Amino acid sequence: MADILSHLAQAFEKMAESHRLLAKHLSERVVELESSWARVKERAEELERANRDLLGVNLDLVKHVADLQGRREELERSMEELKGLDQRKSEILATVSHELRTPLTSIKGALGILAGEVSLEGEVPREFLAIARLNTDRLIRLISNLLDLVRIESGRLGLELAPIDLAPVIRFSWEGLQGFAQEKGIEVKLELPEGVPLALADEDRLKEVLINLLDNAIKFTPRGGRVRVELREREEDLLVAVTDTGGGIPLEEQAKVFDKFYQGKPADPRTPGGLGLGLSIAKAIVEEHGGRIWVESEEGKGSRFSFTIPKAPKTP
Repeated sequence: MADILSHLAQAFEKMAESHRLLAKHLSERVVELESSWARVKERAEELERANRDLLGVNLDLVKHVADLQGRREELERSMEELKGLDQRKSEILATVSHELRTPLTSIKGALGILAGEVSLEGEVPREFLAIARLNTDRLIRLISNLLDLVRIESGRLGLELAPIDLAPVIRFSWEGLQGFAQEKGIEVKLELPEGVPLALADEDRLKEVLINLLDNAIKFTPRGGRVRVELREREEDLLVAVTDTGGGIPLEEQAKVFDKFYQGKPADPRTPGGLGLGLSIAKAIVEEHGGRIWVESEEGKGSRFSFTIPKAPKTP
C-alpha cells in the first residue's frame, strides 16, 4: 500500500511539474502574444494615421483639381469674352471708319464743287458751304464722343464746377444744331423762364449733354416734327427736359438707351447714324455732377429725356 501511495505521489509530482512547466510556457506565450498584439495595434494605428493622411492628401487633390477646373472654366470664359471684345472692337473700328468717312466724303465733294466755281456768289456755294459745316460739326462730335469715352472708362472725366446760368448754355447748344433742324424742317422751341437759379456745373460738359440730347431728338423726329427744350427749377435742383415728336422708344428698349454703343433707328433712314455713345456719355456726365438722367417714351408719341443738375449755393 505504501508503495502504491509512493508511486501515486511521484506521479502527482511529475504531473504538477508538467503543469508548472506548461503554465510557465503558457505565461511566456501570453507575454509574447501581448507584445505581438501591442506591435500589431501600434502598426494598425500607424496605418490608420497614414490612411487619414492619405485621405487628407486625396481631399486636397480633389480640391486642387476642382480649383484647376474652375480656373480652366474661368479662363475659357475670359477667352470667350476677349474674343467677343475683339470682335466688338473690330465692329467699332468699322463703324468709326464709316462714320468718319461719310462726312469727310461730303465735305470733300462740297469743297470740290466750290473749288470749281468761277464765282462764290449765289445760293449754290452757300448750300455747299452749309453741307461742309454740318459734316464738320458731325466729325467734331464723333471725335469728342470717342475722347470722352476714353476719359470716362479711365476715370479721368474731371469736372470744373462753377455757378452757371443754364439758359445761355441751352441756347448755345441749340444754335450749333440749327442747320440740322432746318434741313429737316423741324421746329425747335426753347422754354427758358427768367429767374431760374444758377447751376453748379461744368459748362463745357453740360453743353456736351445738351448737344447729344438735341442731336438725338432731331435725328429721331420725322420731317416737320417738333422738339421742345424746357428748363425749370425744382425744390433741390434744376431740371432740363428735351421732348420730341418722334416715333418713341419701345418699352423693352428704354432700359438700354443709355448703354454704350446702343443705337436706335432714325426717323429718316437717310439721316446719318452714330456710334451709339452720346447717351451713355450724357449719363456719365450728369451722374458725375450728382444728378440723374432718365427717359419717358411711348411708341408713336415721341420721347422725353430729362436730367437734373444741382443748384449753385446761394452767396450770402
